[in-house]
Amino acid sequence: MNRKFKKIAPLLIITLLGIFSIGSYSIYKNEIGQIKTNINYQLINKSLNIKEYFQTSEALIYSLKYTIEDKLNIEAFESIKHPAFEAIKYDEKKNLYSVINFYGINSIDLSSVIGIGKPEELNTETIHEINSALHLKSIFNASMEIIPDLKWVYYTSKNNFIYMSPNYYFKDDRNLKEQYNNAFWKEAIPKNNPDGDLIITDLYKDGAGKGLMTTLSMPIQKNDSFQGVVSIDIGLNTLTHLLPEDILIGETYLIDEKNQIIASNNDFNLGDKISNKNSIFIPIVENEINLVHNIQNFEIRKEAFFNGIGKITILFLLLLITFIALYLKALLTKVQYFANTDSLTKLQNRRSMQREITSLVNISKRYKHELSFLLIDIDYFKRINDKYGHQTGDKVLIEIAKLFKRNTRKCDVVARYGGEEFLIALSNTNLENAYTLAERIRLYAQKIEIDNYNINFTISIGCTKLKEDDNFFSILKRVDKLLYKAKEKGRNYTEKEEEN
Repeated sequence: MNRKFKKIAPLLIITLLGIFSIGSYSIYKNEIGQIKTNINYQLINKSLNIKEYFQTSEALIYSLKYTIEDKLNIEAFESIKHPAFEAIKYDEKKNLYSVINFYGINSIDLSSVIGIGKPEELNTETIHEINSALHLKSIFNASMEIIPDLKWVYYTSKNNFIYMSPNYYFKDDRNLKEQYNNAFWKEAIPKNNPDGDLIITDLYKDGAGKGLMTTLSMPIQKNDSFQGVVSIDIGLNTLTHLLPEDILIGETYLIDEKNQIIASNNDFNLGDKISNKNSIFIPIVENEINLVHNIQNFEIRKEAFFNGIGKITILFLLLLITFIALYLKALLTKVQYFANTDSLTKLQNRRSMQREITSLVNISKRYKHELSFLLIDIDYFKRINDKYGHQTGDKVLIEIAKLFKRNTRKCDVVARYGGEEFLIALSNTNLENAYTLAERIRLYAQKIEIDNYNINFTISIGCTKLKEDDNFFSILKRVDKLLYKAKEKGRNYTEKEEEN
């Protein structure tokens, strides 16, 4: 049993290690999948908020566009004349005129028209356009409330003026002219935007000190001809706050169509681009803005390892417990084997023999099966030990045991009764067949050679069968008497019980 377990132990260890490897890999792959799923889930949820923000901004700028175009297309000057226009002022040093637009004397929510040139030189079309713009105060102010952290709302006219909310003061006419070189204007004019689409500029630093921002712009038409551009400026802080902060690994960005970063929770410089490798892209504004999450494979692997280490440890412990349980079972089987087996001959010992034969007797009686017994003794065994030594004597016992095993069945009980005596219980065997087997064994025993010694040992056998009132002890008593008679007849003899 010990050798058998030693043979299967390496295979068992390899099998358990294989299960551990496959199980660990499955846990690891599952954790990677779970991490990616969680990241995608968080990004999708967050992208909905970002999309909603830009959709609101887009809806707002469309609303501003249609409102401005409606007012510009009203031809009657008097119908749109604004009271604030009467307070137009001119700064000769700056060569700028301005109109401050407010509702009450205590109002701090100001907007203004700032333009180049003298007011008296303005043509009718420009005056009409300025008055139209001044009527936009309420919707411009409302826009600042609708979009969180909106920095500026403004209408830039091709007629060299800007209407802004909140109010802003330009240094001079050159400073105002420079606005027409900025992306919000150049990218929106018909030359560069023939379809009149929404324009989202690259990130830039605000000249008025309000930090990094991006601009959404749309061209304004008057009677199907280009008139100006309406714009809103969105601060970087707003975009940054919209990005997910609870994703443990990787970096999240908002990028434009050139892969330039416009917002991130990580530090970046203007004009920085990101690589598309190992990135998750979610469109926010089609062909304009994408939400991107960059994650390195080793980061996923590391996170998956730490997330799965607990499960892998549990798997290892379960397999270790399984191995220990199997080892203990094998050890228990081994202990039981040695407890029931004669260590020299590997036959059943006397204790095991009694239990097995008692069970066999009960079964035979219940089902009316015949059961026969052979009690065998090696003749003059002491002489063998004295002449050749106990080691040779042991070899005689081992060889005779092998002889018994070769000539019996698995259903038979073969046991070392004690010393040089052996008991064989032959199930489903009548007395005549038992005697035939006994004689065959006796004759074979005479031919056994031990280490090339010419040891001509013999055996004596008592042969009996189960009777109705028999038990283990009565059987032993009777077969022992038969063995004694065989020895009295000169040994090397089988004494069979006479049948009644």
